[in-house]
Amino acid sequence: MAVEVESTSQVEEFLRVLKKRVWWIIIPFVLISTLGAAFAVIVPKKYVAMTRVMVRDEEDGEQSMSYAARQSQEGKVAKHVIRAPRRIRAVLAELRWPEWLEKNSVEQFEYLEGISEALEVQTPAMSAGSRQQVVGIYFAHTNPQSATQFVQLLFEKWKTEVLERGKNQAVKVFETVKQQRAELQKSFDTLTEEIIKLRTDYEIAPPEANRQGVANPSGPTLWDKIAQDELSRVQLEDDIESAEIALAELRDEHAKMDDQVLDLQEQQGVNYQRQIGLFQTEIMALNQELQREGYKVLHPRHKQIKTMIEALQEQITFYEAAETAGGTQQNFVTNYDKLDLADQIESDQKAIGRKKGTLQRIDDQLVAAREKARQLNDIVEKIYKLADERSRVSTALEKLENEYQSRLAHMAGLESASSNPFEVLEPVTQPTNPTEPNPVLIVLFSVFAGLALGLALAVITEYSRSCFRSVHDITRVMVVPVLGTVNGIVTKGQVRRRMAARFVMGGATLAFVFVVGFVTWAWAMDQRFLSAGMVDTIENVREALK
Repeated sequence: MAVEVESTSQVEEFLRVLKKRVWWIIIPFVLISTLGAAFAVIVPKKYVAMTRVMVRDEEDGEQSMSYAARQSQEGKVAKHVIRAPRRIRAVLAELRWPEWLEKNSVEQFEYLEGISEALEVQTPAMSAGSRQQVVGIYFAHTNPQSATQFVQLLFEKWKTEVLERGKNQAVKVFETVKQQRAELQKSFDTLTEEIIKLRTDYEIAPPEANRQGVANPSGPTLWDKIAQDELSRVQLEDDIESAEIALAELRDEHAKMDDQVLDLQEQQGVNYQRQIGLFQTEIMALNQELQREGYKVLHPRHKQIKTMIEALQEQITFYEAAETAGGTQQNFVTNYDKLDLADQIESDQKAIGRKKGTLQRIDDQLVAAREKARQLNDIVEKIYKLADERSRVSTALEKLENEYQSRLAHMAGLESASSNPFEVLEPVTQPTNPTEPNPVLIVLFSVFAGLALGLALAVITEYSRSCFRSVHDITRVMVVPVLGTVNGIVTKGQVRRRMAARFVMGGATLAFVFVVGFVTWAWAMDQRFLSAGMVDTIENVREALK
């Protein structure tokens, strides 16, 4: 009795297809897994050499952009500066790697781009207000020794360049300060020499104080002397005026006096020998005065003495003729009070004349001194300006001298360790373990890729044909039920051919696995088992994969 064929689920149908196409899955899986394992061994391993440094920001004077401040800036821009093509090219030129030297300019440019991509510089963000910056330098290369050398030389070149640039800038600033100091000192000396020359040429004494002080900037020999002469002149004028008033009074009094006065004498007998003796004594005194003083003939006093002597001679003659035996006698004698007053008047006149001469001399001195003072006003004002300018230059020179000494001390300490802003946090060490690629991940990826490819080939091969693949396909499309199936008829020849094909595919797969495995093992363990061509081929593949 016929039984209706039961339908199957899609999962069962899919598993049936996988079972039917199992070799389509196994062969790609084995091939790709083998290639993946070989690739994981042969692919160049990259070793990352690294170093981390701290770039400090240290105090350095009051400059707007000091040397240490520039070091801090160096830390912040290190990412761009270290990876500069110029610096990388210099490092490669010094390392003299064969793969670099044997390339032409175009190939070197491409190689330089690859090195730049393998180089990473990290500058992590620091806390706000931090005066330091951490810089990390990372370089990946298939040769761990080359990677270490590259990072070490790159860091040294960057460090040397930064320090040298900072040192050159410090030297430049020092030379600038030194030159400015020399120019200011020269200006100060020039101003001093000019001031001294002006004072010497115009006989202006140096001031004992500044312009707000007590001393006059030209000294007491000019303006103080002018003031003293003016005061002396006023006092002298007052003295002359008082003396002239007194002289006028004496002259009035002298004019009112008589030249002779009446002298009444009671005589028993007229005997004038005593008076004559007195007159002769006076004549002798007057002659002695003439001899002693040595008056010239035209001198007023000489004339006065001669007049007095003649008057005394006349008196002697008169008395000699008037001698009588006795009685009262009236005689007119010289008014000696008037003569004394005349002497006093003459003496006062001479004193007034001397004072007037002194006054005239003072006036002449004042005129000359005022003229000189007028001429020296511009010179003194110029000296003022030069002195003020020299004071400003002196202040600037003192400030610049302090800066010069500070710069000099800074230059002396440039070679000390304290002036080095770099602190190595992690020195460069040769890496021992590769960082990429990961062999395990490569093998796992190849395994999954082989399975995926095998499954894809199996499904595509099975479902790409437009036909009924089983009784279940017919059951799903037939209206009437399917009661049974007749198995496919396979002859012995077909069976042998299928077995031969499977044997060939399996053998070829095993041979491929053996060859790839042996080549991979030989290359990794002992390359003497491989030919030179095979080694070159593998190296070319590795070079292409770098």
